[in-house]
Order: sequence, then structure tokens, then C-alpha cells
Amino acid sequence: MEASQCGGCDGGEQIRLFHHAPQDSNTAFGRFPIEDCPAVAGANALGGKLAFLDLKMLFHPALKRELERCHGTVVLLDFRGLWRRGARTNHADVIREAIAAKKNILVVGSTGSGKTTLVNAILREMAEICPQDRVVCIEDTTELQCAVKNYVDLRAVGSVTMLDCLRASMRLKPTRIIVGEVRGAEAHTLLKAWNTGHPGGAATIHANDALSGLVRLESLVAEATAAPQQVLIAEAVDVVVFIDEDAGLDAGRKVKEVALVTGYRDGRYQVEFV
Repeated sequence: MEASQCGGCDGGEQIRLFHHAPQDSNTAFGRFPIEDCPAVAGANALGGKLAFLDLKMLFHPALKRELERCHGTVVLLDFRGLWRRGARTNHADVIREAIAAKKNILVVGSTGSGKTTLVNAILREMAEICPQDRVVCIEDTTELQCAVKNYVDLRAVGSVTMLDCLRASMRLKPTRIIVGEVRGAEAHTLLKAWNTGHPGGAATIHANDALSGLVRLESLVAEATAAPQQVLIAEAVDVVVFIDEDAGLDAGRKVKEVALVTGYRDGRYQVEFV
């Protein structure tokens, strides 16, 4: 059994990470993480809350930096770099205001359209606008680069799903939750988290325009529940940003739509395009 302190934890908080469970690990807590169950949460005999994560779920910032050193670093653009390459200034202002106001941002686009690059720019702005926030990033590939000092990376690898990571993140006291890409039933859990005490997050999704992104989110939520969730989507998602390829620009990509979601009425999402 091994334990370490997370570099992003504040106030001396420790997250215990276990490689292997001892043979006599059936304590008052119940059980420890094993290969088939790498994340465990519960209460100890004294009534305190405990959360255990397997090391393969948590991608430490120092390890990420080492991998970047060996394999090359994704260029971390800030908004100024993006707008110099063709994005509209008022789009930048809207997204900055959304970050400052802790609005949830859904980034929409096709494969290779620059969704992750835009989310990395959003993370860079978070480091400047709200450096005191605790940010939890969840992804299945190493793409997100968070400049916020107090942050934790959770990775969905092997038997650990994005849904497992989202549930585990609730034990890590996140201020903001960032998801690299929403692909399945975890969309429902993410929306509920955004809507119940963890606003100000961001996520990416595959779709052809801003409105299609909301409809695509509906189909992913339907994998978790058959109940209609359009109202939840409209309440949880505040801003939808559509980014797409544009061969006429040096960067090859452009933010083409920014939509403010104001509600859901009469079978339609109410949005205001900026």
C-alpha cells in the first residue's frame, strides 16, 4: 500500500492513492481499491468521510509535465493568441465574462476542429481570472493543460470510466469541473454536478453547430435515463461555443458561433447568438 499527497491540494488536504490492497483490508471502511474497483468512497467507523482513488485514475501534474518533456507539449494558447488568429473579439469578451460569472461552457465541433485547444485557452483564462478556484479535469487521453495551481487530473483508463471519474470528483471538493470530451451516460452526471453546486465548468462534444450540440447532449443523457432532460440541459449549460475548421485563416480554425442558452420552451431551446 502506498500513499502520497496531491500537489494541487490546498490546506494540507491529502488524497490517499493505493497501488495494491493488503490481504486483510476488510476493515471498518469495508474495502480498498482493487483492479476491478479502483475507486471507493464511504465512511469510517468514526463517521468521517473517506475517498480512495487508484493511482491509474489520478494523473499527477508532475507526470504530465515529464511526458510532455519527452513527447512534446501541445501549444497552450491564451485567448489573445486565438483572437489574433481570426476569432471575433466580442466572442472572447463573452467567454471571459462567462468564466468570471461561473457559467458552464459547452464547446462544440467536429474531430480536429480545435475543441480541446479552445478548452485549454479557457483553462488558461481561469488561471488568470479565478486562480483561487479548485479545478478537477477529467479526460481519457492526455490533452488538457491546466495552469491553475490548485487542480487535479482524473483519467478514465482501463476499467475506469468517465462516469467513475465524475463520481469520484465529487469527493475532491471541486470548484469547477472540466471534462475533455463527453461521449456517453456521464453527460447526465455532469449536468447534475454543474447544476447542483459546481458551476463554472467546461466540456466538449461532437456536433455540427451550437444547437446540434444541445441535441447531441440529449442523446447522450438518454443513455443514462429515459426521462426527458431538456430542461436540465437548458439550466445546466449557459454558453455553447461552436468552433470549426477554416482554411482561410493561419490557425485553420475559427469560433463561428457563441450561443447563450436562456431556457427551454415549447419544445425548443431558447438561445441568443452573439
